[in-house]
This record gives sequence, structure tokens and C-alpha cells, in this order.
Amino acid sequence: MPRPRYENLDPEKKKKLLDAATVEFAAHGFELASINTILERAELSKGSFYYYFDDKADLAITLVGDIARDALEPLRQMPIPSTVDQFWAELRKMALRRFEVMRADRQRYDAMVRLATTLFNDPARVAKLPMVFEAQRLMAGFFERGVALGAIRSDIALGTMIALVQGLKTNLYQAMYPAEAVPTDAEMEAFADLVLDLAQRITAKR
Repeated sequence: MPRPRYENLDPEKKKKLLDAATVEFAAHGFELASINTILERAELSKGSFYYYFDDKADLAITLVGDIARDALEPLRQMPIPSTVDQFWAELRKMALRRFEVMRADRQRYDAMVRLATTLFNDPARVAKLPMVFEAQRLMAGFFERGVALGAIRSDIALGTMIALVQGLKTNLYQAMYPAEAVPTDAEMEAFADLVLDLAQRITAKR
């Protein structure tokens, strides 16, 4: 996470820094991204960078958090389903809406995808992303509704089921798109359908 003084950074300078970071991370991923190139684009000195961040990972986490804030909006706006069929339909719509929000700015989407593979493999870095925990909370509430409707099985703890689905999604993504590969829109939609199909097989009430 950035140092507390980052919050006092001028909004225009903050936007310029995040925009520069987006371009660099989208093009090169985490490992090959150059802090010097980002600072040159943002017109910031290296000294000022370390005034706000400890290292490149801090900047990457800050950028992912900024992008994820927009991607979470569909989760916040999900309607409460009233039937089993509606539950599964809304789950699919939510997944696709999240991709649509991210695809609205392709460069931010590409940066998010390329950084997620690196950052989400490190529990210590995930712990610095409050958006991850908000997403888990929102999904838990939605799945609780699924249990109440009889869409979701109740013989496995909800937290365990969500962890299984998240683990499935993460491992499947890494297997299908290794080395920070960025899927096309059609590939991402097919990926969402595959994840939802497998998630339904695991979590649906028998």
C-alpha cells in the first residue's frame, strides 16, 4: 500500500502517475515494467516516488485497487434474486458486467489482468487490497441468498465454497493464460462461462 502521505498528493498529479503506471504495466507486466519510465511520463522525480511508495509493488497494488474499485460496482448493484433460475442468471450477468466495466478502458483492463497474476499469488500483497475483502463480503451475501433459495448446497460451509470457487477461477485462469497473457473479449466471455459452469457443478444443491 502507498504511504499515508500519498492521500495528500494533488489529484492531478495522482491521476498522471496512475495513468503513466497503467500504460507501463499494461505494456510490460509487473516484472518488466520500468519505474523510471513511469516517473518520466508522470513528470515525477525518483525521490518523490519513494516519498509516496516503498517500491514498485506498492505502486502496482495502488493501481490494482484503483481499477478494482470500478470493477466492483456491478457486485454492489446486483439485484436480490427471488428464484433459483434468477440466482444463476444474475451470477452470470454479474461476471460479464464486471468484464464490461473493465473493458470500457482497455488499457486499465490489460494492466489489471497482467498485474493480477503476479500480485494475487502473494498473500501478503492480497492482504493490502481492501477491495478483495469487499468482493468476498459481497459474494458471501449473494451466496447466502442462494442457500436460502435452495440454489446453493448447505452441507459445505459458505466460506469454504467461495474459497473453492475462487481457487478454481484463479488456477483455471493461470492455466489458460500463463505468463501475464491478456485474453481477448471472446476468450474472456468463454472463460466466464466455463468458470460459472464449473462453479455451478460444485456449489449447486443436489
